[in-house]
Amino acid sequence: MAQISYTVAEAAKAVGLSERSVRDAIKDSYLTARFFNTKALIRHEDLEAWIDKLPSESPR
Repeated sequence: MAQISYTVAEAAKAVGLSERSVRDAIKDSYLTARFFNTKALIRHEDLEAWIDKLPSESPR
């Protein structure tokens, strides 16, 4: 069975960014997370949607 949700650490590793970047994206409402008590869980679909919304070109 494919993984359907990720912790912040797993999501960060999956997309090659820091945990801080993922937490900031959640805090700033760019990335949707669900919470089980205080643990953030990120659905696979939400992680893909967030990556798809990022710019396709470098800002520089």
